[in-house]
Amino acid sequence: MARSLKRQPISEANINTAIQSYHEKAYPSIRAAARAFNVPPPTLHARLAGRTSRSTIDITTL
Repeated sequence: MARSLKRQPISEANINTAIQSYHEKAYPSIRAAARAFNVPPPTLHARLAGRTSRSTIDITTL
């Protein structure tokens, strides 16, 4: 039987704070900023690249 993972919800405030501190050069890398604010590095990298969160995307019907 496969084990289920308990994922912690990622705080939008933590993501925004990590982005802001990275832009202010408080951290030398995306990974360091992500680690400091408990955000997954791929999530932070995607947000810095311009991707929006799934919860903020408008749902359109096909």
